[in-house]
Amino acid sequence: MERFFPVFTLPGVLSFITVRPLDVLDILLVAYIIYRVIHLMKGTRAIQMLFGILALVVGASRKSFIGAVNDGIPAQQRLPGSLAAAIAAWRNGAAVLRVHDVAETKQALTTAHAIEKAE
Repeated sequence: MERFFPVFTLPGVLSFITVRPLDVLDILLVAYIIYRVIHLMKGTRAIQMLFGILALVVGASRKSFIGAVNDGIPAQQRLPGSLAAAIAAWRNGAAVLRVHDVAETKQALTTAHAIEKAE
């Protein structure tokens, strides 16, 4: 007998998943969440215009999607992915970034900004 437990209540996201290890549904759900997070970050300017948001805050630092797209690395090793996510969010219009590694993120954003200005 399979058991189902509520996981998400957001519209458009599966409301129930099975708890069996390595179940196909679990893998598809994780892949879908990663896909949605990446596309959400990619279209932040569009989201701002769509909803009339004045300041979009992105907090992607050390999040599980970074580990998931990088062979499951632990949170302590996700600085490069966090920097890439911060730059992607900034380039797509995020007004505020919530980060764990402030000095490193500032350096990455300053460098990215200088490169964009030079082009």
